Amino acid sequence: MITVQKINDLAKKMKSAPKVENQNRRVAKDEALQKLLPAMKAMHANGYDAEQIATTLADAGLKVSARTVARMLRGKPEPRRQAEQGA
Repeated sequence: MITVQKINDLAKKMKSAPKVENQNRRVAKDEALQKLLPAMKAMHANGYDAEQIATTLADAGLKVSARTVARMLRGKPEPRRQAEQGA
């Protein structure tokens, strides 16, 4: 059996535990692309075009079209697909 005091102490310890970043967690493509956007912009500033950036992403296992890369570099949101619009 555990005492109320131990429960309270444990709760306090658990609440004050530092945040842990799980580097191995899986993320959605959208989140990955947002995290990679500064690097994509840096490549573009170094002369790479959208196709080359898309190829670099694909080589790392993140398949994305050159058109999507170009839209992201211009700061335009990806248009919604027909299925997502309820059609």
